[in-house]
Amino acid sequence: MKLRLLLVALLVGAGIKTYAQVEDVSFFVTPTASYNWFSKKTTVEDGLMYGLQAGFGFGKFLELRGFYEQSSDLDQEFGHYIDKLEDLGLNWDLPGRDVRVKRIGGEFKANFANKAAVSPYLLVGTGVHK
Repeated sequence: MKLRLLLVALLVGAGIKTYAQVEDVSFFVTPTASYNWFSKKTTVEDGLMYGLQAGFGFGKFLELRGFYEQSSDLDQEFGHYIDKLEDLGLNWDLPGRDVRVKRIGGEFKANFANKAAVSPYLLVGTGVHK
């Protein structure tokens, strides 16, 4: 299932025309896909996230954008904690479960170079996982 979603995302991304930045005010909506590696302490497996990014560009130098992503079929397993609980004398059943992760946020991007081989930029953002 995850491989199929990744292939669909790659095919959609390959079929989208790309444009250079414009000098006037612009608006964009872009599909996104990412693979996230979660900390082992969260007991959530690594997985695919997909969503949308939208924003406004103000000339070549400033962009404001927001994004929304959600997970695809993540599982949470407590297996390596059960042994530790049994060592403490606790006999708890911790079943695995499906997890939905959502990420919502915004970013501000400032481009500093106009026509250079290297284009530095500053990206400031914030967001929330729920």
